[in-house]
Amino acid sequence: MSDLVARGLGTLVGVGDDYGRRRAPRDVQRAVDAESARGLIGAAHVQAASFVAHVSMINLDTLSRMEATAAATDPVVASRYSGIVEDFLLVARCELRRMARE
Repeated sequence: MSDLVARGLGTLVGVGDDYGRRRAPRDVQRAVDAESARGLIGAAHVQAASFVAHVSMINLDTLSRMEATAAATDPVVASRYSGIVEDFLLVARCELRRMARE
């Protein structure tokens, strides 16, 4: 009946190895893990900057259309919209540059 008891993988391929392969030394594994973490962090920064740029372009397009509509109806209001669009563009650029420095 003892042959019916389930055995772990360690009894099948040997204790201490990873399916017959040797494990890397601990300091090497830590270095690999650190580089992997740096890569993931870098990718997250790039993705965040891409998101900010994407949202900024969509909002800039919306503001530009509103500015064009206002210019067609009232030139005084159009100048106010123009200032808002320029301020938004400045804020968006500053945010992207700040993200690039970090």
